[in-house]
Amino acid sequence: MHCLLVIPGILTRDPLLLDKLGTLALPALQRLLARGRRDTRAWQGIDAWALEQFSVARQVDWPSAPFALLGEGETPGDACWAHADPVSLRADRDRLLLADAAAMNISMDEARALVATVEAHFGDALQLRIATPARWYARLAAPPRGETTPLAAVAGGSVTPGRGDLGWHALMNEMQMLLHEHPVNEAREARGELPLNGIWLWGAGRLAPVDTPFKSMTGDHPLTQGLARHAGIAVRALPASATRWVSSVASQGIHVCLQDGLLAAARQGDSTRWLDTLARLECDWFAPLHEALDSGRIGMLTVALGSTRTLATVETVRQDLRRFWRRPKPLERTLAAQSDEEAGDEEAGQEAPGTAMPP
Repeated sequence: MHCLLVIPGILTRDPLLLDKLGTLALPALQRLLARGRRDTRAWQGIDAWALEQFSVARQVDWPSAPFALLGEGETPGDACWAHADPVSLRADRDRLLLADAAAMNISMDEARALVATVEAHFGDALQLRIATPARWYARLAAPPRGETTPLAAVAGGSVTPGRGDLGWHALMNEMQMLLHEHPVNEAREARGELPLNGIWLWGAGRLAPVDTPFKSMTGDHPLTQGLARHAGIAVRALPASATRWVSSVASQGIHVCLQDGLLAAARQGDSTRWLDTLARLECDWFAPLHEALDSGRIGMLTVALGSTRTLATVETVRQDLRRFWRRPKPLERTLAAQSDEEAGDEEAGQEAPGTAMPP
């Protein structure tokens, strides 16, 4: 059995996090990183990675929305869907600062009131579906042409007005004007809360055929759940520990688990939450997986470590754990994300200076 553990948001360039990593002891993870075989390359984030693993071709955009909607338990049909995530936008000189829903407490009543206003304005041209108060989807009768920007690329940062595809920005600007002085936002601001004054559209497309070598998918990410359901493979909610995960899957094939708990903390710059989550992963996931590999209960373990633009994969079999001469390295070295240039060099077969995974 081959277990693949995918952890976006674990590689970092944040100097504060890299400094604090020296206070953590993660012996199981450090041994796996030191003794396995590694490969480091550029990537476009968890959504594009997941679509590629299921052989979904890029349409005009990476079509994550219809598959994620399927993972939410909805039926996308053959319509064009986009993620339509509520955000808060604040002007700052010549840019807009963007906070995503993870930084806000949104009630279902607020979501419904805002959606009703948008739908009344656009009619059949744009209909919104609320999966949760923080996750919405838009069915577009005539979507603008061109690529969108994933929310993960701008959440917690800035947006340059007018940059990118003009059709998508015009549509988002129109929705922003509708929500600017909405009663929901007036009430939120009176309470000292961020207004929900924007809707970020991204990941547009239609359902397409899928194919994957995976036998099962575990995790709570709507996109990976939807892809797995569309492929007809087993889908499981994220268990409390790797011990339960390993015991729940069949003995043959590749079984994937997506652990995305670090991702939100990384986007928000919440160092305390990020470090606490990493420590829990050591106890509940890295240590049990190391033990399962050492005892022969699993045949191969691949840990895929992601940052914003870098993916480092470490593949380990039981015999690799005997490579005692490959001593564990400090976490501030092994979890330091590479630059895009370094990732490209290593993908071409060159050893880049300052590599994320030192030998």
